[in-house]
Amino acid sequence: MVAEDVNQINEWIKNYSDTFFNYIHARLKDKTAAKDILQETFIAAWKSRRRFKKEAGEKTWLYSILKNKLVDHYRMQSRSITDLADNNYYFDDGDHWSDISAPKQWNNAAASLNKKEFYIVLNHVKVNLTAYRN
Repeated sequence: MVAEDVNQINEWIKNYSDTFFNYIHARLKDKTAAKDILQETFIAAWKSRRRFKKEAGEKTWLYSILKNKLVDHYRMQSRSITDLADNNYYFDDGDHWSDISAPKQWNNAAASLNKKEFYIVLNHVKVNLTAYRN
């Protein structure tokens, strides 16, 4: 790595890491994931730095890479949720609750809203309701 490249990376980190981290963290609410995406953004920018045509500003270019990394993150999350829903854990072939996952009495409905399982089931129901409408 040439000294000029190291200086460029250091400048990006100095100039944009706080702003970019806050942007990511505000969307994910997960510091570890935000740090990972920030790192992936700078790595991707460094790898493609020679293709940067400077038609847009440097910050704009870096933001576009960051947004693509966020989309990748959401895509990976949705795949894992879809994989769970597709394996018929929650519903049987007739789209009825499976014996394992049938609803139980809710003692604390507000706490249930914080569970990942709730959103997996909700997403599956929304997808199936959309299919019935069409």
